[in-house]
Amino acid sequence: MDLADHLRVLRSNWWKILIVAAIVGAMSYGYSASKSKVYAADQLLSVASQDVTSSTPVDPNQIDFRTAFYAAVGNTPSIAAAARQKEHLDSLTVDEVLAQIHVTTTNTTGILNVTGTGKDPTEAVKIARGVSAALADFVAAQLQQDLDSQKAELQK
Repeated sequence: MDLADHLRVLRSNWWKILIVAAIVGAMSYGYSASKSKVYAADQLLSVASQDVTSSTPVDPNQIDFRTAFYAAVGNTPSIAAAARQKEHLDSLTVDEVLAQIHVTTTNTTGILNVTGTGKDPTEAVKIARGVSAALADFVAAQLQQDLDSQKAELQK
């Protein structure tokens, strides 16, 4: 078969090709229109690259470890509950908030990506903002606990 034979087949069946293309296009549009819209909001968080009580830089491996740990903590029900409370997301359950949270590490050392999804842009932003605030509170409480234990050790 040469090019002329292919063109002859296309010329005699053009209407079939057009109908198939229209049906596939209509089905694709119908499927995408039937799906509810999902919005996402992202926030980047920086994990401290330096011990706040010292001017000595922290090992990058330790920063990566902290970042991975905080990413794991960010995807827990306790953080979802705190985010729900902070942002007054009373219409959502803790499990629904948890399903809309995605905290991951990035390729950049010490950076967390917090993604919140929602049925509208406001909900997505509230979830991302609430998770970020809950993570900041978790880190502050953890640092305060470490500081208190160091104080107690020095007072002995």
